[in-house]
Order: sequence, then structure tokens, then C-alpha cells
Amino acid sequence: MKIIGIFCLCLLPFWTFAKDFPRVEGPCDLRFPEDHGPHRDFRTEWWYYTGNVRTEAGRDFGYQLTFFRSRLVAPGRIPPSENPSAWRAEEVWMAHAAVSDMQGKRHVHASRLMRENPGLVQVSMEKGHFTLTMGSWRLGLGEGRHTLTAESPDFAFHLDLVPEKPLILHGEGGYSLKGNAPERASCYYSFTRLQTEGMVEMGGQSYRVRGLSWMDHEFSSEPLDPEAVGWDWFSIQLADGYDLMVFQVRAKDGSGLMTSGTLVDPEGKSLPIPMKDVALSVLSTWRSPGTGGLYPASWRLKIPTLDLVLFLESRLEDQEMRSQETPGSVVYWEGSIAVSGRHRGKSVKGQGYAELTGYAGSLAGRL
Repeated sequence: MKIIGIFCLCLLPFWTFAKDFPRVEGPCDLRFPEDHGPHRDFRTEWWYYTGNVRTEAGRDFGYQLTFFRSRLVAPGRIPPSENPSAWRAEEVWMAHAAVSDMQGKRHVHASRLMRENPGLVQVSMEKGHFTLTMGSWRLGLGEGRHTLTAESPDFAFHLDLVPEKPLILHGEGGYSLKGNAPERASCYYSFTRLQTEGMVEMGGQSYRVRGLSWMDHEFSSEPLDPEAVGWDWFSIQLADGYDLMVFQVRAKDGSGLMTSGTLVDPEGKSLPIPMKDVALSVLSTWRSPGTGGLYPASWRLKIPTLDLVLFLESRLEDQEMRSQETPGSVVYWEGSIAVSGRHRGKSVKGQGYAELTGYAGSLAGRL
């Protein structure tokens, strides 16, 4: 979900958020392929990929690649200059990448922080094909195909993704509420099931892999609800062809300030899931030896209106993102999960990803 972006935006006075940035307050009227690209006036935006892939020999990997755009200054607040510096920037860009090796019980990650000028970040939209490049990290999004590349000293991956289903809009026409006020919302769409193949490199070895991925693109301007300490987000791909996104924004007592989701059937038709229909409970926890954060490790997800009860479990306990490369970064848990349960009266299994924030320190007042 990455509601506000996973890095501190303390460079701006808080009052400029509501006063000067455009708000999302209703249906987003998204049009494609144009809206695959950046929405420069909004404060925060991200393109987010996760997936579970496997070698022919049965070695399992999870991966994440996310590109963030953050506008530092509201539109029109910097006066034009006759001799502008090439280094002057109204936005910064950050990227996170990670790989989880299930059999090797190892999670590695890396991040980048750059300004767009002069040419450090390259963004283009040509003939309906969106390209975003940060050094050797790259996202290509065109009709019928996505390409991902990330490279670091500890790992690399090069993946081709082909959508099995059309993109879907969350909420009301892409208008996805994230709080109790109409403007605490984002424009949000997903590709929920992408056939994936390519290479994962780790530990000096290269693996050819195949599997499934999930893609989110979201943009907004509003800060997190002041009563919130963090959020839990899940993407789930079931073996019966259904896909599910569920999130909750948590209060200090652990209750859900806002819970919502979307079910996507095997043909690609989406159904919004209202807050009252979702029951999410924690079954076990894991404490990070690195930060002391106490995270959920397994859950029961119950949606009676969908005849759905699922048990979710992290496939590798330590999938915590502890970035040392980007000052102000938020520590969070982002990892692969295994899924089992019952759907429509039948046993079902699946896989997915979870994002958990606010467990290694509250996000209240930070985002």
C-alpha cells in the first residue's frame, strides 16, 4: 500500500500539505496509458512490485521493487529563475529492492535516493510505454508487458511480467479512502496477477525463475491520519484464480481505523470490500533482533460475505527492511506469505505479500 511513501518528508512544513498540494477527494478519472506515468503535482507517488518465483528445482524466492516520487515543494511555491541550477530539484526519488531466499533463510535489500536532475533519474512516456530508470534499476511498463531490473552487491534480478488480467481500480473508480476524512485518500490501481519469468542472482549464483507478481501504482498528497501508528497491507493470489487486496490503518490500541479491500475474480472483475466485512486477527508474532520491533507473523483473515476464511503466515521471519543508505527511512516489514484456508466451501491455497509498518516505532506525526 505504501500510503505516504516509506521515507520521512520532514523537509516541508506540515501546513503546506493541505493548503498547497492537490487533493484526492473523489473518483480519479484515470486514463491509460497516460496514468501509468508520474502525477507531478501530487506530494507522493509510488510504483510497487512484489512477487513469488521458483526455480525448476523448487527453490523459492520472493522479491520487491518499489520506486517512490516525493515532491518537496508544492506547485508554484518556488519562483522561476533566469539562471536555474541544473541541480535544483522540486522532487526526490527513492527506490527499495529486496530478495528473500526461502530455502537459504536469507533476506537482502538495498535502496537508492536521487534527484531527477541532472539526469540521475530518467522518466519517459513514449508511444504508450512508460520507463523509469535510476542508474541500473529500471521499470518498463508497456502494453502487455512489464520489465524490472535491480542490481546491488548482494543480489540482482531481471524479470519480465505479463498480465493475466486487466488492471483494476480500487475503491470507487480508483478513489481509495485511507482515513476518516474524504481527502485522506489516494488514487490507486493494480495489476493483481502477472506471469513472471527471468533471473534472480544471489550468493554468487544465478537462478532462472518463474512465478506470479503483483503491481500497485498509487499517488496522494495527504499525511497519515493523526490517530494512526501504522498499517498492514496484504496482496493474495489464490490457486482458484481469485486475487485479494486487504489493508488496515491501525490506531494506537491496535484496532483498525480504516479497513478495506478488493476481490478480483478469475476473469478480472473486481469487487470492493467494505470495512465492516473484514475481520483480521493476529495469531503469532516475531520480534526483530535488529530493531526490537514486534511484528505479526501469522493471521486469520475472515470475510463472511465472500465465504472466505484464510490463514496467512510469513514464509521467512526476518524480512524486515532496515535501510542504512537513505537517511530518514522508516523501518518496516515487507515479505512473502503463504496462504491456506477455505473459499466458497472449498479448501484453497495461495501465496502473497505483506507490508507491516509502525511496529518498530510509531509513524504518528512522521508521515
